[in-house]
Amino acid sequence: MPIEKIEIGFEKYYKYDELIGVVRTRVEAYPNLAELKCIGESYEGRKIWLISPIRQLVQRWRNQHSGWTETFTQEKSPQV
Repeated sequence: MPIEKIEIGFEKYYKYDELIGVVRTRVEAYPNLAELKCIGESYEGRKIWLISPIRQLVQRWRNQHSGWTETFTQEKSPQV
């Protein structure tokens, strides 16, 4: 489901509500990729948000790449 492109640049400072609005829009547009969780509050009383991949996506990636990590851990050290 394509959504409209939102330009985000570094030429200005985004207010909290603007930035959270952009993030929330993306997470709502792609619920099968990520979730948005509140993990606490700042000392100013604003929510601290965490964007995390959904568990099914992480598990699928681990299943597809399980041999990849084993390759690096089982490499032989050079013989001297």
